[in-house]
This record gives sequence, structure tokens and C-alpha cells, in this order.
Amino acid sequence: KKNRLEIAKSEFLKSIELDNKFIDPHKNLFQLNLKMGNFKSAIDNGKRVIELDVKKNPISYFNLALAHDLNKDYKEAIKIYKTVETLNFKEKKVLFNNIAKCFWGSNNINDAKYYYLKALEFDQNDKFVVNNLLILFLRIGDEEKIEYFYKKAEKIDKNYIEFKLNK
Repeated sequence: KKNRLEIAKSEFLKSIELDNKFIDPHKNLFQLNLKMGNFKSAIDNGKRVIELDVKKNPISYFNLALAHDLNKDYKEAIKIYKTVETLNFKEKKVLFNNIAKCFWGSNNINDAKYYYLKALEFDQNDKFVVNNLLILFLRIGDEEKIEYFYKKAEKIDKNYIEFKLNK
């Protein structure tokens, strides 16, 4: 499998050499680098995609923020995610969950809680967000909220691995 990924990478690079302004191989290389765990290269590819994207597609910005997020550069990820919020990104729940995760990663619990709760507004029964809130309230020791989100998470999916870990 790794050999096939390297071949794909080589082909995308050849395509870029032929026409550096053709956006598709840059997008494909971005996805490939994410898949390979090469987040620094994904960030470079993501920046290039944004340079080439005359329409300012919010997905391009979201992808760049995600690469920073995965690279644990939370400050930059938050900055770009907040740009995404101004660009009419349709998946607000995912966006707010990711922003919360970055605030969590940078130990900013209050902002993490704020954005997890914003994500929850879009789907009260999202098991990912509910369990993220359960983890957050477990960490800060808010017994009332722990009880509430524990029951909610259990009702949504008691077999979900995160719930089992939190239990």
C-alpha cells in the first residue's frame, strides 16, 4: 500500500511540474500527505491550494486548518478555523467541534466548552460532541454536567468506545 501511495505522490508531483497552476494535483497531494501523516507537507500543499483557489472555497481553508490541527499547531488552526466560520462553511457542527478540540489541545477549557456547546446546537444527539463534553466535564469535575452528559451519551450509544472509556 505504501508503495502505491509513493507512486501516486510521484504522479501528482509530475502533474504539478507540467502545470504548477493546475489546482487538482495540489488538492490530491494535500489529501495524500494527510493520509501518510506528513502534516507539514500537507500544510504546504494546503497553502498552495488556497493561493490557487480564486473562489476562496471554505473547504480549502478548513482543510488547511485541519492539517495544522493534526500537526498540533492549535493556535494557527484556530485562527484559520475562525476564518472558515466567516466563509459560509456549511458543516458548522464539524467546524465548532474542531475549534473546541483545538482549544482543548491548548488547555483553554472555557473556549473548548463554548465551542463544543455551539456544535451541540446543531445536533443534540451527536455522540462525538456529547462524549467530548462528557470528557470535558469529567476533567473539570462538574458533577451535575457529568451526570447529564453521561446519561445523554449512554442513551445515544452505550456501545460507543469513547462512552465505554468514559464510563
